[in-house]
Amino acid sequence: MIGIIYGGSGSGKSAFAENLAVRLCRGPLIYLATMAAGDAESKNRILRHRRLRSGKGFQTEERYVRLEDWKLPDRATVLLECLSNLTANEMFLPEGRRKEPLAAVLAGLSHLAEQADSLIVVSNDVFGDGLRYEGETETYLKVMAGAGAWLAEKADLVVESVHGVPVWWKGSEKQIADERREGGGLMQLVTGGAYQGKLDFARTLAGKSSPVIWKGENGAAEDWRQVDILSHFPAMIRRLLVEGADAEAAVERMIKENQELVVVTEEIGCGLVPMDAFDRKFRETAGRLSCRLAGQAKDVYRVACGLAQKIK
Repeated sequence: MIGIIYGGSGSGKSAFAENLAVRLCRGPLIYLATMAAGDAESKNRILRHRRLRSGKGFQTEERYVRLEDWKLPDRATVLLECLSNLTANEMFLPEGRRKEPLAAVLAGLSHLAEQADSLIVVSNDVFGDGLRYEGETETYLKVMAGAGAWLAEKADLVVESVHGVPVWWKGSEKQIADERREGGGLMQLVTGGAYQGKLDFARTLAGKSSPVIWKGENGAAEDWRQVDILSHFPAMIRRLLVEGADAEAAVERMIKENQELVVVTEEIGCGLVPMDAFDRKFRETAGRLSCRLAGQAKDVYRVACGLAQKIK
């Protein structure tokens, strides 16, 4: 079986992929790490991922390029994290093959798919920031797109993770239905891109002709019980981080005080990883806490061009 799990930073894709790999495992369970720890930030990310998968039975293998040279044990389930790093490694590491990076990446993936009992590949959505790039960055994006398309064609499962909610593009949710955690609360979450009509749709969910709306730019409300709709959830997280406040604690208080709140958020984890360290922290935190809200919510809606799709 081949599966590709993709999404933005902090979208819950890693946790979903890990649970899927554990469920499918019928032999050795291998976590194929492709991130080369070149600085303190990457080392911290590696440590965090190790803590998250601790106790799940994974055997970690660190391999950065030329995956076709690696012989897998019989009946292995392989979780490769992630396609973005593998592509960068083949393009930019000295031992990589930058002259033909797409062929190099596909050679490794094809080899793993042929040998593994199940191959689960995690990938970042790096195409949604609306910017145009030149030179090596443009080449990198094209290689990523080519590898993703190749995988999607061959995959049994293609799942996009949106705030921890799986959106199925290929395959059946029934195959791993018990891996999806349904929220039991009354909260409703509305997500989507900028200027897509999310707030207008949220008004229809509030059940009032004139709902009280709190803007996330103002930070956390003093009393969430007085609020019907929170707009711009990521802006609230950014404000809290700038102020040095505990964003996670603030969100937990919000959920506790108003379980019927309608929260409007955005998928800000898509696109290339920001250069600024604070922006990376903000994006990761907002994504992770949006996953927390989606897990708590009764309903999750995604809005595009004014049209709402219920994804949970």
